[in-house]
Amino acid sequence: MNVLFIMITIGFCMNGYDVFAKGHAAPSMTLTPQIVTDRILKENLSVKAMSQDEIISSHAITIVKSKFDTMLSGSVWHQMDNSQKTSPLFGSRTDNTAWSLSASKQLIYGTSLGVSFSSLRQRVYDANVNGMALSPDNAIYEPGLEFSIVQPLLNNGFGYMDRRNIQSVKKNHQSNQLEITYEKQRMRYNALKLYWQLYFLSRHIEVQEKAIVFANEFLHTMTRKYNLGAEEKTDLLNAKVNVSQREQEMLNLKNTQQLLEQKIKHLLTIDYDVHIRISPKQPNKIDIPVFNSSIIANALNQRSDYLSLKEIVAKQNIDIVMAKNSKYPRIDLSTSLALNDIEDSYYKALGGLSHVDWQIGLSVQFPLENTHARAKYKQSKAQQAKALYALKMRENEIENQIKRSVQLLKNNHMLYEERLSFLSMQKNKLALEMKKYRLGRSSAYMIIQYQSDCVLADKLYFDAWSNLLSASLEYKLLSGMMK
Repeated sequence: MNVLFIMITIGFCMNGYDVFAKGHAAPSMTLTPQIVTDRILKENLSVKAMSQDEIISSHAITIVKSKFDTMLSGSVWHQMDNSQKTSPLFGSRTDNTAWSLSASKQLIYGTSLGVSFSSLRQRVYDANVNGMALSPDNAIYEPGLEFSIVQPLLNNGFGYMDRRNIQSVKKNHQSNQLEITYEKQRMRYNALKLYWQLYFLSRHIEVQEKAIVFANEFLHTMTRKYNLGAEEKTDLLNAKVNVSQREQEMLNLKNTQQLLEQKIKHLLTIDYDVHIRISPKQPNKIDIPVFNSSIIANALNQRSDYLSLKEIVAKQNIDIVMAKNSKYPRIDLSTSLALNDIEDSYYKALGGLSHVDWQIGLSVQFPLENTHARAKYKQSKAQQAKALYALKMRENEIENQIKRSVQLLKNNHMLYEERLSFLSMQKNKLALEMKKYRLGRSSAYMIIQYQSDCVLADKLYFDAWSNLLSASLEYKLLSGMMK
């Protein structure tokens, strides 16, 4: 009974262990080109950092536009002046209470508008001349309302520099966006290149597994013949070496596969313990382009890094215009209208704001040496020339890159076709030699040698296919078609 109980307990424990193991199996993920693209754009930490750069750059426009925000300000204060006076005419004590509220705003055309309201309450105690009171001790009130306008006429005339400054910041933001777009395209290119390398490596491993099966089957045949005395010991050892060599090749392929998996997991932000599988779907047919001038023209219209430099040149052109305008003297036309009244009643004073104080005038400000403005203008000219040189260099670079990419794509396509044919011939050669061997017209050495040739042809074929697809991806990136 005890033995039966123990066996039942062990059975339950083993069953529970199996359930636990199945429930905690390592997670897996099947990758496809679309999944790789989605993850690189949504999960990659470098891409997320680039997205924050876009936000930072966009807020620079908001910051420069904040110059046109409405500014509210206010103040309130009270003063009790009980200091010694030089004459009884000023009384023994003076109390002043004042407050003010104002609003100002600068318009896009450079006009500065202002409106303010202020109020002063003043009370003088014991003001007299030879003992005769000058005024009663009642407080007097002085409210005031003022409007002001300031308009620049030459330097930043009618908001010329303010508007150009906004355009300059917008151009810089557009340049940053385009540069970030190109970097994202490069990240996608690197991820897809890794994916297809893994795909072809997986196919190569499948073929290598068949080569190992073939080598083991041939070793089994050799062992049987050796036991019958139909083969030499050296042939048997050669067959064993062949199996070992195929297994070593498999180990090297597995090591390379693990390295590529680590790289793609890092790029796609996949946990280390996740087992990734590659979709068995083959890549689409690769079209080989014919080089002509339209390819260069299309690339210059689509390459985000080139368009980014064009925006930089446009920004520098705006900066030169701003620097030139800053050399002019600052001439501002200003005018103000103030209304006030003074009464011993605050409400009477508010109702009597009819006393007008109107001013109009011009102010001129100009540094004699004007060193800063002239240096800024020369600096902007130099930066413009630098931006033009960089744009021309990138244009030449793109032209050379595309010429090289098209030629590389053609060469890789020719090599792929040659190696495909070469692999077919090697497989046919091995199959024919096996028929001869079964008829006793070939040797074990030739079979092993032909299998080695076939394994090498497999490797060359997959390398050529992988290089062809990588060249196609590179062409898409360089020609601006990697969206």
